[in-house]
Amino acid sequence: RGQAAGNPIRFGFPLSEVMLARKDPRLPIYATPATDTASAFKGRPIQLDGVAQRGYYSRTNTAEIGPLLKAEIADIVVMSSSEVYLIRAEAAMAGLSTENAEAMYQKGIELSMAQVGIAAAAPNYIKSAPVILSGTTEQKMEQIATQKYIALYPNVFEAWNEWRRTGYPRIWVGAMQGSTGGKIPRRMTYPIDEFSKNEANLREAIKGLSGGDELVSKVWWDKKPGLPYVHPKQGVFPPM
Repeated sequence: RGQAAGNPIRFGFPLSEVMLARKDPRLPIYATPATDTASAFKGRPIQLDGVAQRGYYSRTNTAEIGPLLKAEIADIVVMSSSEVYLIRAEAAMAGLSTENAEAMYQKGIELSMAQVGIAAAAPNYIKSAPVILSGTTEQKMEQIATQKYIALYPNVFEAWNEWRRTGYPRIWVGAMQGSTGGKIPRRMTYPIDEFSKNEANLREAIKGLSGGDELVSKVWWDKKPGLPYVHPKQGVFPPM
């Protein structure tokens, strides 16, 4: 409705950054280029603060959501076959199965491409240097997590879950501090209504949260050490 009313729905920088770095052929399906004819698929970061940061990402020089979300009718995918194969790739990398991690990874990418109607683009993409599964175990895990992040679009809540769980992709944030001190939320707080209907159990649940009922407190499965990872260009503006 916001798009139809003339209010642009900007394409996010975290996704545009990783897709541009890989020359990802799904990008024109996910996003619409900026109207200034020069900025192409430049995405808009989160937590921009002040005239300088917000002004740099204007309506005319920032990409908007693309055809995938502008159609009058669109499928709602709860869990795609692409996501399943990328989960299997991660499980194999972690030694939880005897499957071939690279084969599962490549199949996950192929199915994601097929899901948006560009299956023919998958073979060359998989062979490109930024996409080939290589490096240390953690670097391979980052590649798998990043491809899952791309494939999950537009399932934003699942992508947020994956980012919180794995730390990938590393996300650049603007200077706005807000109520979280500039940090990306790691959970939703309990609704006020719950305090009036279920206070005793709610108070008990809050005791289990390190940091209490706050946006930056971690849920029970958010256990990976060192998270959130810092973006390599954090503190640099613009990030790219």
